[in-house]
Amino acid sequence: MGVIMKKPALWLACFAALTTAYAADWVPIEFDGDGVAIYIDKTSIKANGSKRLGWSKIVRETPQVFEGKLWLSLVAMHEFDCSDRTQRMLSEIGYDTENRQVYHFGEQKEVTYIAPDTMGAARIDAVCKLKIRYK
Repeated sequence: MGVIMKKPALWLACFAALTTAYAADWVPIEFDGDGVAIYIDKTSIKANGSKRLGWSKIVRETPQVFEGKLWLSLVAMHEFDCSDRTQRMLSEIGYDTENRQVYHFGEQKEVTYIAPDTMGAARIDAVCKLKIRYK
């Protein structure tokens, strides 16, 4: 038998350390969209000059249809440029009402400008106003 099997307390301590190493801190951000709640994960935000990288979450009151499948929420990793007010999506994952993944988009090469009064504007405003350590 290995050391882990002989020492269940050691195994539990290791498991607890691994599972608690990263816990999202979803903070709601203000947005006037009907039936839409937007959150940013404060613990994921990283800064490099005017750029910010981090996760956001969108939750809808009613499911939306994407390629014939219903989705209710999504999480997305974006790279924001606070000076240029642009964004680039690195990952987006949509979930249905049972929290099952219904789609996944990978990294986009294209950088896009963020239109005013949109979910993108709410996200970049919140992310760029955060007080974070620079890396």
